[in-house]
Amino acid sequence: MEKRKKQTKLKIEEKKLTSPSIQQQQSTVVDDTIAEINNKLLYDKVTLTDIVKAMNMKTLRTALRWCKSKSLTVIKFGNENYVNLIDFQLQLDKPFIEALMLKYPNNWAELYHSYKTLDWAKIAGQILNPSVKTKFTVPGNAANDFMNKMNNNG
Repeated sequence: MEKRKKQTKLKIEEKKLTSPSIQQQQSTVVDDTIAEINNKLLYDKVTLTDIVKAMNMKTLRTALRWCKSKSLTVIKFGNENYVNLIDFQLQLDKPFIEALMLKYPNNWAELYHSYKTLDWAKIAGQILNPSVKTKFTVPGNAANDFMNKMNNNG
């Protein structure tokens, strides 16, 4: 009987030790509230420190130089420098967008939107059934005349 009492007392003490104190809970709630307010205020901004991590850069100075070379506006709030999220994402995706514009000039925007929303079926449909029409021109009149006759007769 005494062993059970001792075991229950030990369990109660363990719970007290492992459960966070009221002060810790309050500070956690306050920290979460502040983070939520910051996220709502700056939901469309990216910090330079996040850019450094995302692009695997060494320093903040490098990230700042990259932003300036891409004509991104750097805004300073308090101790942090921020960049507009959409502008940053577009600069990252710019080579991909340009490649889509070359491959699919008529519907590159739809295809880009499908990539961003992970609409695999639409992407597969666009890639497997491309609607790109090309026009070949060759310097010299003989080849172009031949192509025009083929288009008119066919």
